[in-house]
Amino acid sequence: MSGYLKTQILIVACVNIGQFIDGYSVGWSAPIIPKLQDPDETPLPELITDLQVSWIGSLLYLGSIVATYLT
Repeated sequence: MSGYLKTQILIVACVNIGQFIDGYSVGWSAPIIPKLQDPDETPLPELITDLQVSWIGSLLYLGSIVATYLT
């Protein structure tokens, strides 16, 4: 494998890792919300409310707006 090809593969991997991280972060709320609302499975002392669920879903996007300028 030539040095040019290795460099291209490294660059593509670095660019795509951001997409993987974004996908995992966005997809995290789908399985965790039902678990936090189930009294038998939640690790929290109280069940979360619908208002708290909406905050969990939206804070990721609000945080990404701020993080864009910090990184």
